Amino acid sequence: MKLAPAVALVLTLAEISTAASGDLPALPTARPEKLREQWQRAFAAGDSGALAGMYWPDADLLPPGGEKKTGAADIKKFWEEQTAKFAKPTVGTSKVVVVSPNFMVETGLLNFEHKTPAATGPRKAFIGHYVVVWRRIKNNWKIAVDTWNSSEFTQATLP
Repeated sequence: MKLAPAVALVLTLAEISTAASGDLPALPTARPEKLREQWQRAFAAGDSGALAGMYWPDADLLPPGGEKKTGAADIKKFWEEQTAKFAKPTVGTSKVVVVSPNFMVETGLLNFEHKTPAATGPRKAFIGHYVVVWRRIKNNWKIAVDTWNSSEFTQATLP
């Protein structure tokens, strides 16, 4: 998908005057971690409403191999379907790039366990990498763009 890098570029260009001033505040390292933990708790609880609430009203969710989801209703429905299929989310941030005081881009590794065991052999796990563009207005960080890649399900012996 080429849309996520394009969005990051547009955000960078939109905030170029702020970035050029050299006055970009460093975000507390706990902030992205706190947002990630909030997302993990909502997913683990199967709370698609809380997940959808973490996105801006005009946010884009770009699942691999699927149609783009835009807006709270589409995003909530998507997460309802996913939380019914997957459990035990593990999301680890590998990098956070502060684009401006109001935008940051987070990348990392994600891992989910499939709720339905395979008919034969070990259960399957979903492993991939994600990119999230966070947008802030008045100290309220929400997801503006969310995308990830997917490897084929990986056969893994899960506890």
